[in-house]
Amino acid sequence: MTAVYVIRHPQTTWNVVSRYQGRLEPPLSREGEAQARLLARAFAGQDVAAVITSPLCRALTVGRDISVATDSPLIVDQRFTEIGLGEWEGLTIDELRARYPDLLRCWHETPDTAQIPGGEALSDVAMRATDALGDIFRGYPAGNVVVVTHSVVVRVLAARAVGLDLNAVHRLPASNAGITTLCGSKLPGRLVWLNNVSAVYQSPIAAAEAVGCGEERGAA
Repeated sequence: MTAVYVIRHPQTTWNVVSRYQGRLEPPLSREGEAQARLLARAFAGQDVAAVITSPLCRALTVGRDISVATDSPLIVDQRFTEIGLGEWEGLTIDELRARYPDLLRCWHETPDTAQIPGGEALSDVAMRATDALGDIFRGYPAGNVVVVTHSVVVRVLAARAVGLDLNAVHRLPASNAGITTLCGSKLPGRLVWLNNVSAVYQSPIAAAEAVGCGEERGAA
């Protein structure tokens, strides 16, 4: 059985101000840099067969750190990149409310039906991410694999694992540096842990305060 530790990248400067990123490349914030170090420390010395990462720098940076800390190969897989958000990329949540109020509501309430101009369909993200997860189950049948990716990818994989419709993805938390663990030998896998932030917060109370405030963030 394979254990796959699916990590959302650390916090970026755009996450702080709720600016939608998509495929753009904002840097990690100071907090994000600290989160990256703590994630690498949490995996250091563990038996990891491979670290597989999105090509975007906010994921690739921590993927490299974990690869070094575990002495495991680093693999870049385009299928784990963030959803393409087209015309939304670079806009803040307030700008989206002003320019695309109906579409933003659709994205939050029924995201599988949302057609963002120039963007990628949620079903296409689910297809490519699930395909990549299947390759991991087949390629590492009895190992630990770390995947560093983005919020939408984390959510669609978790939704598939528990049999939820894609329109439920925004109900599933995916905090910066949160770890969602999937185990199994075939798709869609079994959800063992959702959004574990123990690597970066020192107590259950601190973790709840960090991720439970309900503040709206830009797509990772």
